[in-house]
Amino acid sequence: MFLIFTAFLTGMGFEGNLLVDRFSVLSDETKEETGRLQIWRDTWLLVEQFPILGTGLGAFSYAYPQVKSINVQAKYYHAHNDYLELLTETGLVGFLILISLLGYLFIRLVKRVIRGREPWGVAMGIAGIAAVCAVFCHSIADFNMHIPANVALFSVVLGITYNL
Repeated sequence: MFLIFTAFLTGMGFEGNLLVDRFSVLSDETKEETGRLQIWRDTWLLVEQFPILGTGLGAFSYAYPQVKSINVQAKYYHAHNDYLELLTETGLVGFLILISLLGYLFIRLVKRVIRGREPWGVAMGIAGIAAVCAVFCHSIADFNMHIPANVALFSVVLGITYNL
């Protein structure tokens, strides 16, 4: 079955190097002075200016030019880090509330999967947990939770996994 799946992906033009190439680009972006790392440093200045309540949801693109140190004409709509942008926009209060809620849901999800009795349900639960972890990891270096389709898919996967 694995060979058939691999052959299918190869036939569709999928190359394993695409993922490696993407991570190398991300690595290069964090080293440059105009890359994500500099955006994160500048965004942290916003966190320091508005630590308790933040700048307001959706206000990143308006607040960021005040602290932007990158000398390019591009307008940044997101911090390329969902956690940092959430902290910037909602402050420590909102950040702790939302992260606590996600942590609580994740712990409940893991407990439900561990207590599962059917092997198929446990396997699907593990797959769902892996998908949730992938989204959490992806959020470190991108703004995927600001794309409605990604949020909808994440919610569906979380709901299905929780109800297995």
